[in-house]
Amino acid sequence: MSKIKNQHYVPQFYLKSFCDKAEQVWAFDKTNQHIFTSSPRNLASEGYFYDQKQIDEKFGEQHLEHVLGIEETRFSKTFNQLA
Repeated sequence: MSKIKNQHYVPQFYLKSFCDKAEQVWAFDKTNQHIFTSSPRNLASEGYFYDQKQIDEKFGEQHLEHVLGIEETRFSKTFNQLA
């Protein structure tokens, strides 16, 4: 299995609820004072954000990312029914 690099700290299913008709989200970069649009895939994420050496050594490679992915999938179904 290949490693997941782009790990979201805000789930993509949640970001998608803010998309316009072009499936883009408006965002503001506070550091550069810049407004831009982007796809949810490219926002609120960081490379290897959840990779933690101690946890991965005990439970397996990218354990947190995989567990959170499972829980996000479960919750997204409920979230989408509420929206």
